[in-house]
Amino acid sequence: MSERNSCPACFTNDVLHCFVKDGYDIWRCKECRTMFVHDVPDAEVIAKIYASDNYYEISTDLVDRIKEESRRRLKILINYKSTGSFFDIGCARGVLLDEARLFGFDTYGIELSSENVKICVDNNHHVIHGYLEDYLPRTPADGFDIITCLDVIEHVEEPIDFLLTATSMLKEDGIMVVTTPNYSGVVARILKKRDPYMTPPEHLNYFTFQGMYSLFKKSNLTVKKELTFGYLVDSELDHVVSKYAPALLSPFEPIIKPLIPLGLRVLNTMNAGVEQEFYLSRKDK
Repeated sequence: MSERNSCPACFTNDVLHCFVKDGYDIWRCKECRTMFVHDVPDAEVIAKIYASDNYYEISTDLVDRIKEESRRRLKILINYKSTGSFFDIGCARGVLLDEARLFGFDTYGIELSSENVKICVDNNHHVIHGYLEDYLPRTPADGFDIITCLDVIEHVEEPIDFLLTATSMLKEDGIMVVTTPNYSGVVARILKKRDPYMTPPEHLNYFTFQGMYSLFKKSNLTVKKELTFGYLVDSELDHVVSKYAPALLSPFEPIIKPLIPLGLRVLNTMNAGVEQEFYLSRKDK
């Protein structure tokens, strides 16, 4: 086990203990308000999480949502890069890569699940098993046109090293997309340790907008576009209502359930939704 005594986003030592979640101490940075797991378990412990049989299982409605979100991102990305090489970090079963190929991109990826890698390779994507640095020898000499890193950086013990590696793999005029749960958001501020993304030691970092901007600055990246996103499919909505709504409100469930998706849409228009998304370019462009 290793201990982190400074903020993983802005690196200040001005941090304080917030609470304990699932046996892990959660600290918060006083400067950028990013929270993080103080006592990071050994790599072997974390590896067991990702090796579990059911970790990568997702329902059909979740797959449909991933496809929809993938198309939305690609419609944004083609305003910057309409062709070229598309590299997805943590590509899972390749749903984003499938959509990217339909848009005309050459598709590449790195993934921790050997089963998912096989699915991607069988679908003719250039995907290998391993961590980001394992792809460095395979990176094109001038880098990738597009790199996506969706809901990955919250899992990483040293996010600055991770982003610097990713940036080194990006073309000088390339575009990178980074998403992560939004701990500047209204929902996270209300739920605190009960937030559904507060899942140590799977998630080690809980970033605010300010924290992400600090990381990007130190990673030679400039934000070109930012937004928040997130909505619930039916299976998630049922779970949220049963978990977070007080029992005395159960008679009003038919009214409450439609209000939750509406509320999330409103938060996204205010840039205060549950997940944050950044489109980035290299400063040395």
